[in-house]
Amino acid sequence: MGLEAVEYVKQAEEKIEELRKNSQSEARKIVLDAEKTIQHNKDVLEQELKEFEKAEKAKYNTLLAKDQQVIADEVAQETKKIQLVVEKNKDEVVNDILKVVFTRYGNS
Repeated sequence: MGLEAVEYVKQAEEKIEELRKNSQSEARKIVLDAEKTIQHNKDVLEQELKEFEKAEKAKYNTLLAKDQQVIADEVAQETKKIQLVVEKNKDEVVNDILKVVFTRYGNS
């Protein structure tokens, strides 16, 4: 029975060594799978971020263009108002000058 016990111990040690190798291999596989998953998630996140930034930039540019148009319209309206006031004042100044000239020099 001593020989059987020695053989049993040898087989047990071999089995333990095989399990150790398999567990290390399995652990490496789990780590590699986790790294691949992390990299995939990172890539997906980066792509989603780029798409988000692109969409936000498009929204910003649209709002900016609208604001610029509103400002341009307001400036155009104010410019027209100022031109009308200038024209009116110009006519009044000319009339005032004519009144002064007629008053000083008469209708001669």
